[in-house]
Amino acid sequence: MPSITCSKIDNDLCHITQPYMNSSRNIKCQDDLINCVVELGDQLTKEWPKLASIVHCPSSECSSCVIQCMSPYGCYGITILGYNCSLLQINITAPNQENATIYAPGSGGDLRLWGNYSDTSYEWGEIYSSPGTRNIILDFNDLGRYNIIHGEYVTDYLNITCIGGCLGSTIICPNDANCNIDCSLGKIFACRKIEVMAIEGTHDMNWRCNDDDEYICVNSALHCNKNFSQASEMQYIRGKWELEDNTNGCVNMPTVAPSPAPTSSELIRFVMYVSN
Repeated sequence: MPSITCSKIDNDLCHITQPYMNSSRNIKCQDDLINCVVELGDQLTKEWPKLASIVHCPSSECSSCVIQCMSPYGCYGITILGYNCSLLQINITAPNQENATIYAPGSGGDLRLWGNYSDTSYEWGEIYSSPGTRNIILDFNDLGRYNIIHGEYVTDYLNITCIGGCLGSTIICPNDANCNIDCSLGKIFACRKIEVMAIEGTHDMNWRCNDDDEYICVNSALHCNKNFSQASEMQYIRGKWELEDNTNGCVNMPTVAPSPAPTSSELIRFVMYVSN
């Protein structure tokens, strides 16, 4: 099946415009150009994603890759490959952008998802980190929610910033690296009902909520241990957010040798449990 590639080249920028659906959904930026912009629009029914949509950012040297989800269902069910871009930016300006799968850049790259129009939505998606992913930033209105962020593959450290769009989501921290979750800049309910999974609890993760907002992290919890059988709830006490320091919780849990990574079946069972 032929690929859709640059419709216009401007210096080092590949511009791909895909206004209507056709038989090919293999969309490839040009590898010898370091910047790429892909505009996806007019996919007006969720039946179209049965055509397996894949967007490839430049796979070699890449400064930025920008994906524009411009109309209803434009990025529904799509797969986006960030490879080694310094920045993968996904701008959502229309509703019904559910069930996307995003592979964040490696080699110190960042992923940013943005959507601040009142009717935009990004839900039920999965975001996968690469070993070298540094920052994952979600900046949505309240319709960015119920996503899974896989950070377990990061080997150094991972920063996750929830300005908006983490409501009801699951965050899986790296198995052997530091995990920093920042909800201090978030909008109301930005981090409500999120489940954070960190094998060694607070030994290798830091979670900040906005102390001026008593609702931002309500009904959220940290789960730890290999099977995530221990838990500490995030609580708002005397004007400050803090994790519950309970007997069988995840705060200051004893340091142990690195636990083996949870299996895929364990993660799936846990995500299904907290979603119900």
